[in-house]
Amino acid sequence: KIINGNKIQWFSVHDGHGPQGHICAKNVSEQLPELFEQELADIGDGDITTALQTAHKAAHKQLIEKDVDIDATISGTTATTIIFPEDGNRCIVSNVGDSVCLWGSRAPDGTCLTKILCTSHTPSKEDERRRIENSGGVIMTTDEYNDHGSKKNLNRSEYDCKRDGPLRIWSEGGSHPGCSFSRSIGDSIAHSLGVTAEPEVFQYTLEDRDDFFILASDGITEFVDEKTCAEIVSNYENPFDAANALVDEASQQWFNSSDYMDDMTVIVIFRNTSSCQNIIYK
Repeated sequence: KIINGNKIQWFSVHDGHGPQGHICAKNVSEQLPELFEQELADIGDGDITTALQTAHKAAHKQLIEKDVDIDATISGTTATTIIFPEDGNRCIVSNVGDSVCLWGSRAPDGTCLTKILCTSHTPSKEDERRRIENSGGVIMTTDEYNDHGSKKNLNRSEYDCKRDGPLRIWSEGGSHPGCSFSRSIGDSIAHSLGVTAEPEVFQYTLEDRDDFFILASDGITEFVDEKTCAEIVSNYENPFDAANALVDEASQQWFNSSDYMDDMTVIVIFRNTSSCQNIIYK
């Protein structure tokens, strides 16, 4: 995109959920970059962070209030974005929900280095949980909800996610929405209980050793941790092959661990080519 005469490279993943999640994800993936462009042009001083925050909230409002053909009461989407401004020495990452952005590099000794560049928004985070509970939401696992109904403030000292399942957000005395994310675009019922569309925004200085970036939905990272993702990608020179390998590995892990398979979205960006042109969507 060319905004105020500056070239900005924008890459994002949107993981829909709920009955119309796929429609929400498509809608937001199309509207969010345009809203960001409008906001950045209106601000006029290159404040990318403010433009991102305002654009995400505008995308949510538009999905809930203006897109009458989309029922976003219990449907919505994540939004994880990485932006490379024209100056070439930094990247900006924003996140709403539980998709991730990973940085990866291969050290001179062959060691694969990796780092998660954004926060995953779930009720297990203390600040997210506090906001939900202050808004009237009830946080429980599915089993706790079935056993205890609307009982609040259950003891978390012995909670284990792998054993007990994810913490979810419920209404007081109700059966909805039961979501395991604490930020999203859409999901009007969940937003009445403290879920928010405001992204967290992070800025990083780029270095020569920054070889690649991965944007992935939780269908990829549910069973494939960030270190394994980076190791897989670092073995390829073609991002198409790297993205296919990530999907193949995640699919195999789902087959081995569950009778259900989540949908998967991944973008692989190889930075060691000119202008980040070596990109693949899968």
